[in-house]
Amino acid sequence: MYDHIRIEHIRENNLKDISVEIPYHKHTVIAGVSGSGKSTLAYDVIYATAQRRLLDCMWDQEKIFSRKMKQPRTGYIEGLSMVGC
Repeated sequence: MYDHIRIEHIRENNLKDISVEIPYHKHTVIAGVSGSGKSTLAYDVIYATAQRRLLDCMWDQEKIFSRKMKQPRTGYIEGLSMVGC
């Protein structure tokens, strides 16, 4: 079992080849100046990846939606566990 979420080589919007490690069971804040990629990291990378993995576990009809979703440009993601597949 993982104790963190690790994402390496994120290349979305203003995030230029960065890597992050977010621990589980801790309060975590994403902070930075305007345009630094906070929302991109939270919504376009972490949330989108988790949502896609959830839809991949569903029936074939729901999988159609996950195929249409944009895959974040990252090198590697670990620690986002599968949800009841």
